[in-house]
Amino acid sequence: MRKFAGVVAIMLTSSVAMADLLNQDFRKLASDETVNLEQAYEGKVVLVVNTASKCGNTPQYEGLEKLYQQYGEDGLVVLGFPSNDFLGQEPGTEEQIQEFCRLTYSIKFPMFEKVTVKKGKAHPFFDQLAAAAGTHPTWNFHKYLIGRDGELIAEFSPRTQPYDDKLVASIEDALKETSCSWPTSARCGRCSVTFSTSVTRRCPGVSGATTADRRKTPGVSWNRSTRCAALTSPSR
Repeated sequence: MRKFAGVVAIMLTSSVAMADLLNQDFRKLASDETVNLEQAYEGKVVLVVNTASKCGNTPQYEGLEKLYQQYGEDGLVVLGFPSNDFLGQEPGTEEQIQEFCRLTYSIKFPMFEKVTVKKGKAHPFFDQLAAAAGTHPTWNFHKYLIGRDGELIAEFSPRTQPYDDKLVASIEDALKETSCSWPTSARCGRCSVTFSTSVTRRCPGVSGATTADRRKTPGVSWNRSTRCAALTSPSR
């Protein structure tokens, strides 16, 4: 029983961590302004990329900007994180990186402070991405796709071009998903149990209760196939 309880606790902790994947603060590139990714991009489909200015993959900037321009109005945002981890291919200051991106590729998508992404020394955000994806960035321009619910969808290797068929298909599928905003608590009209949805961006009334929901309702047995259609007070 204790072993089972331990496994459940680990699963719950993991689920909550995934729900908080974007709850990270970063400075904008060459700026003192700090942005919380979850607050700024909640409900968006997010493509996270570690970038470099002097890499064979650097021309991918052009394709990433085109993705941002093509799908931005539909809810896609590309987030760039310069890193000097791989053969020193991002040696410049943040100001130099910003100028390079602007003058060479006319980058408009959000760029953030220079960070470390390699396993063992990575920024906590990239440690969390690696925990969800199974790998840290293996080179410059590794890509992580995060859905509207704030959970990782897939990772793509540095060799994957921005307009790779699988990457584009994954982005388009993610954009089709709806994003709902629920109050901090909701009552199920069927079981009369009130629970908090503040730890998850997934709509329980649409896709079934998640592990994060179960954590808030210890007296109710949920599973991923459970559909709580009787939830009240949804808002969009």
